[in-house]
Amino acid sequence: MKNENTKWQEAEALKMKQLAEYDTFDDLGKGCRPPEGYKRINVHFVYNVKQDGCHKARLVAGGHLTDVPIESVYSEVVSLRSLRIVIFLVELNGLKVHAADVGNAYLEARTKEKVYIVGGPGLGKLEGHTLTIAKALYGLRTSGLCWHERFADTLRDRGFFPSKADPDVWMRRTVVMSTYKDANLYHDRTIGRAVTGILHFLNGTPVDWYSKKQNTVETATYGSELVAARIATNQIIDLRMMLRYLGVPIVEKSYLFGDNQSVVTSSTIPYSSLNKQHNALFGKPSPARFSHSSKIDGKTNPSDVLSKHCGHTDAWPHLKWLLFWRGFIPTPVEANDDNSISHNNGETQA
Repeated sequence: MKNENTKWQEAEALKMKQLAEYDTFDDLGKGCRPPEGYKRINVHFVYNVKQDGCHKARLVAGGHLTDVPIESVYSEVVSLRSLRIVIFLVELNGLKVHAADVGNAYLEARTKEKVYIVGGPGLGKLEGHTLTIAKALYGLRTSGLCWHERFADTLRDRGFFPSKADPDVWMRRTVVMSTYKDANLYHDRTIGRAVTGILHFLNGTPVDWYSKKQNTVETATYGSELVAARIATNQIIDLRMMLRYLGVPIVEKSYLFGDNQSVVTSSTIPYSSLNKQHNALFGKPSPARFSHSSKIDGKTNPSDVLSKHCGHTDAWPHLKWLLFWRGFIPTPVEANDDNSISHNNGETQA
């Protein structure tokens, strides 16, 4: 340039570098034919000077040259009313507000449109190359929707879900309740009663526990384990109610872990061959309404320290979990088809 101002050239070069980093184009080669069904469009640079004086160049696709989609391409945005209410709730609960900007946001999403371009002089080494557009480039009709779906999928992967009041106000299930139970048959050999041990976690933090002799004398492991499951279920219902009274929403089932497969079957399938014991001990409605029962390895059941006589060698692995382990926070995906979940040194293998 005569005035030695190269800011716009630098802005274009930076944008081309970013497009390459995001794999925006699939290069088919110079002079190659496009794939069948792809429509040719144009692209052009749009220039802007930001408030901080930064020169920015943006490559925009000529989406107006494509056919109008049959399906809606509307992309929602959060309303100012919802934003004001969320900020009010933050202040009401003594929380902090964090704001962030996603750079090259649209390029994070892939486009479903079948379009291509032929590189012009502004694309440097790609001049004359046939390039199919793989990412949601600015200017395409569906780019806004593609980015919205990509962002929504990312939030879901991180445990968030859209509110019913405004689908663009996302929340996270901050409270997951998991309970471990165990029973030790003939713990008291004098009167023959078993001992029930129950340990409750909220988001991996032990908040309540129970260790007590059972009121009845059971002659089989299944009976004592089923009694323990009944007690644990009643405590789960009580704890869930208490959390609701404290204003903490419980939006999914609690997780009940034990090491007896027959009890898991009985509590999850009320009309199985064990339905008599199920109805007698649990009653109706079924505990499946409140909890998801899963089997874990008895050697890694932390509630064992509340039901058995354990020496240091046996107790320390469980105590170490309680003292240094953040706890198991399950997700519905981690439960196997047979309702079994195995633990290994504080980790979970589905």
